[in-house]
Formats: sequence, structure tokens, C-alpha cells
Amino acid sequence: SKGRDYIILMHWSNADKTSLKCLNKYNDLFERFNKINIIYIDLMHVMKQTIEFDSYSLKYISYKLLKYTYTSDCQNGFDAMLNYIENTSDIDDLISYNKIDTELLYKLINYITK
Repeated sequence: SKGRDYIILMHWSNADKTSLKCLNKYNDLFERFNKINIIYIDLMHVMKQTIEFDSYSLKYISYKLLKYTYTSDCQNGFDAMLNYIENTSDIDDLISYNKIDTELLYKLINYITK
């Protein structure tokens, strides 16, 4: 076969890994990955093992390392999802929150791999 027989998925916290595994198990979108070994790298765990911070939230780490801040009513991904489920926010708020987190994770990966 051409290419690698694995992919690397970097994520923040065990909750992300659990979500990714559920998607892989139940969603046809990830069907092609069933034959590929997935290597999960929890960047929160990497940070905890290498640098001591007062908090390991993605927002806090992004501010401390990248001097990047963003404002959001949600303090974490769980709150963002809960607000949507309880109809206190709409899907656009949830998408916006996750987009910001994805961008921060990308910037953090670039920062630590340089």
C-alpha cells in the first residue's frame, strides 16, 4: 500500500480522545481509518509532563505560551456542549467555540514542534 499505515491525532485531554474514538466507531466518515493504526497524542498530558503551570486549560496554556487570548462565555468544551443541549446557546456558538479551540491547538502544535 502507498503511504503510511498510521495517522497521528493530536488532541487536548482524554475527553477529546474518547470523542474521536466514538466517531471512528460509529461514523462512516472515519470508516477508512479502520485499517489504519491511529496514534493519539494528548497534548495536555505532554504539557503536564514537561512544564509546570497553574492550570492546564487550553485557554490558559495558549495565553502563557502564545500570549493569545480570546473571549467566550464558555469556559470549556463541556460547558459549550451543555449550553447547546440545554438550548441556552445555538449551534453557531458551539461551532465558534470549537473553531477557536481547534485554531489554538494548531498554533500550540506549531509552537512546540519548532
